[in-house]
Amino acid sequence: MTSNHLERSSDEGDAQTSRWSPSEALGLSATASLAIAQPLFEQLTRTPEFFVARGADVQDQLLLVLVLGFAVPALLALPSIVTRWLRPALGPAAFQLTTAVLAFAIGLRIHRLLGWNDWLLIATAAIAAGVFALVRHSRNAGLFLSYLAPALIAVPALFWFHPDTARARASETGNAVVHETTATAPIVVLLFDEWSATSVLSANGGIDHRRFPNLARVAGSGTWFSNFFSSTGRTLNAIPALLSGQDPNEGLLPTLADYPENLFTLVGGSYDLYATEPVTRLCPEYLNRTTTNHQGLLARSKQLLSDLRWIWLHQVAPASIRQRLPPISDRWSDFGDDLDQDRDINTSDDFLRTAMANIRSDRTAPVANFIDHLQQVRPRSLHFGHFLLPHRPWNLLANGHRYEDGAPGLPGYTDTGWSSDKAAVGRSIERYLEQVALVDKIIGDVVDTLKAAGMYDDTLLLIASDHGVTFQEGFEVRQLTQTTAGELLASPLLIKPPGGRAARTDERVLATADLLPLLAQELGIAIPWRSGAPDLRPTSRSTIPIVSDGIEEDAIDAADMAAGRDRARNEILNHVRETAYGTAFQSGPHSDLVGIQARSITQRPSTASVIIEGDELYGDFKPERHTTLHFVRGSLEGTASLEGRIDLAITLGGQIVRTVTATGEGSFNRSFHTFLPYGFLAEGANELEVFVIHERPDGIELEHAQRERANAELRLDADGRVTSILFGDQELPVDGRFQGAVNATIVEASGRVTGWAFSRITRRPADRILVFQRGRLLTSVHEALDLPWLVAAMGTPYRGAGFQSDFHANLVSEIQQVGVQVFAISEGRAGELQPTYPSVVARSALSESRVDGTPFEWLVVGDGSRIPIVDSRLEAGIDLVRRRDLRWVVFGWAADSETKRGAETVVAFKNGRYFSSFTPDVARPNLATNGLVRSGLEAFGFRGSIATEDWPDPRSGDFEFIAVSDGIAQRIPIPEPEE
Repeated sequence: MTSNHLERSSDEGDAQTSRWSPSEALGLSATASLAIAQPLFEQLTRTPEFFVARGADVQDQLLLVLVLGFAVPALLALPSIVTRWLRPALGPAAFQLTTAVLAFAIGLRIHRLLGWNDWLLIATAAIAAGVFALVRHSRNAGLFLSYLAPALIAVPALFWFHPDTARARASETGNAVVHETTATAPIVVLLFDEWSATSVLSANGGIDHRRFPNLARVAGSGTWFSNFFSSTGRTLNAIPALLSGQDPNEGLLPTLADYPENLFTLVGGSYDLYATEPVTRLCPEYLNRTTTNHQGLLARSKQLLSDLRWIWLHQVAPASIRQRLPPISDRWSDFGDDLDQDRDINTSDDFLRTAMANIRSDRTAPVANFIDHLQQVRPRSLHFGHFLLPHRPWNLLANGHRYEDGAPGLPGYTDTGWSSDKAAVGRSIERYLEQVALVDKIIGDVVDTLKAAGMYDDTLLLIASDHGVTFQEGFEVRQLTQTTAGELLASPLLIKPPGGRAARTDERVLATADLLPLLAQELGIAIPWRSGAPDLRPTSRSTIPIVSDGIEEDAIDAADMAAGRDRARNEILNHVRETAYGTAFQSGPHSDLVGIQARSITQRPSTASVIIEGDELYGDFKPERHTTLHFVRGSLEGTASLEGRIDLAITLGGQIVRTVTATGEGSFNRSFHTFLPYGFLAEGANELEVFVIHERPDGIELEHAQRERANAELRLDADGRVTSILFGDQELPVDGRFQGAVNATIVEASGRVTGWAFSRITRRPADRILVFQRGRLLTSVHEALDLPWLVAAMGTPYRGAGFQSDFHANLVSEIQQVGVQVFAISEGRAGELQPTYPSVVARSALSESRVDGTPFEWLVVGDGSRIPIVDSRLEAGIDLVRRRDLRWVVFGWAADSETKRGAETVVAFKNGRYFSSFTPDVARPNLATNGLVRSGLEAFGFRGSIATEDWPDPRSGDFEFIAVSDGIAQRIPIPEPEE
């Protein structure tokens, strides 16, 4: 009796420990709060500017507390609780696993805080393993975790009541007093971001009139302050200091509540205010007449929560993983966008080191909005614009159009800052200068708008910058040190007073806090919160006050600052040269050749040939459409006799405009790309040529690289069919000896031709691929790629049968309209490869065969080629719904999970024969919302219908759905239908 009673009691005890308990739920939620919410709240309390720059208010913070502080911890604890409830026997295991995972997350945070090396991650894993073992063998683990329950209240409470976050949600108006003034002149203030004075200076220290004519135009009737320096490299400290007349203060937020005395309140009682503030909140909102499109609470919150995942990973991930995360130091939101494009920015704990909001959006749109409002300029109106230019990313031409070079990051920039590769860093300097030229264009547009309104002469126009950048080796772009201060903090300042004046240069050494007094002096008004008459001029400083966490000095000697600025100016001038085509960049090898006519240099017989991507577009260049052609890209052949480095000269109209070093070795795989600044390519015809530079003891020789396209020609019969290809000195017969497929599409910023080709006769991959458009050679591909899926399906002979070639995105529209012709070459013969999509739709069927004795399925397309059906990287699915009108509605999606591109087509087969097809080009946002696809793939949905008389029973197996992309196919499972 006693024994049975004890056994029964034990069983009841085990069952009881398997059931859900409130203390265990509280414990798990509290642990989740410490693992997830606490690192995020800690970071946000350190950087309350995060909310200011995003325009977040008290509602945003409250929602953040509710979701992050309570909802997320509860959701993380929910699986264990539900398992306890539904399957008590599995309850302990679910509880133990959840606890161990959360312990590992907390361990990662500890690992991060202690600064351990990555190899000490084993210690973090040991912490999690120890917790797992403790929980597994302890009958009171749930009770122990319940002692952490106060964290559920403490973690969000510490965030909500922290003084800094409280200030971030403080009343907008604070204690601001709006003043009236006797001034009447219109005021236009242009503040640019990351614009260094070193970028616009000539050798004598003045404005370079030729490179920046609009800035010089304003200086012709105003004052150029040649020794103006910012006191900080942080926008959120610099902008309030500029507008308030105070030295920067890192303890204050860039809000009206913290800076109630500023330019807007100085004149707001008498002036109409039009303010464009992307990252500050200094203008009283009720006085701001600029129309802005504010996001709703749900939209802001969705973006906020999306961005917090990246912030959390930066707080807990080890260094090796953080390097592969999207940076969070170059913007305020959308951290996950354009991951590769953003690797030019070093990450740091202080992700608010640079003040950016939506940096990937169209940065010229606020300028256009500003100029629209500027057309309403009149007496007693203040138009203020802070523009995120020429701030990174440096991917805009001087006309404002975006270009792409197809390469991630900035040339010469590494995880530790600028490298010692002067040529690579020089290419980044050139891209920066191109964007500075855009700033000059904006200034010109503002001047033209004011003149058109008849208000230019009467307007006070102030042009300035918050700070600059540095290109010094070993330093980050915005790293403020004693060494970089002169370059980083030298800022342009130009003031044209009402009525204008004779051009003059003011050589006083001035700092950020001097800007508002200068402006007040020009208006003839006093600053109520400062003592002194309105004509009190700031005196020249002997030192510049400095505010930065990264530098111990409170001030730097003005002479040292000027010396650093002048060194940086001279370094930039070493990269520019004036030619007949305007300003040329010369960071490449033999830069002394830039600006010289190629015919004036000794020539040698030509043995090399070149293919220039998008070649035919240079002959009919359209600035509005062919932006990417500013990156000249191509490949060389006939260089097998050359050893080591191959340097090239690029000419336009016979004049050398750029030099560049080719990459690769031997006669194949030699490629090059270089940047042409805006203005070099004229609308219409451009004669662009490439020369190989040869060094001789007695000087330089040039070898003209002949265009390979001139030696590649399609021969047609009377019916327009290609019978042969004239390639070099060979005529290659075209037959059907190749199997394979080809696809032309867009990947990121450029076009791409991909596919595979295999000779049925030689049983070997093709030796070369030629891509034609309109009968003209676009590119020649001779790089063999291994496609693992193809080798797995077809066997080892197919190793190296793949190919890939990028081309200018400007060609995409042409290709979409006209298409491309792709030919494979092997042993003196050629065969045309058919594009996948048209072939499938035209005529297709399913078949089976054996490859190396293994059964294999194929999609047989129109030209007789076979596309293998494999388990590929495509993500695809179908929802099947029966309608009352006797039809099946097919909802689906199909996309490539690696390239983030939709499949070319989805084909429906009935009894192994082609029935119909669907194109995945329908946006289905609900797919991402419901977690069915990865973010970014929801744009590739499709929809169609099939009559029930053709398909009586979806479970019969009569129908099959096949997704096709890049010469491969994948079956899509048919689900149970919904009524």
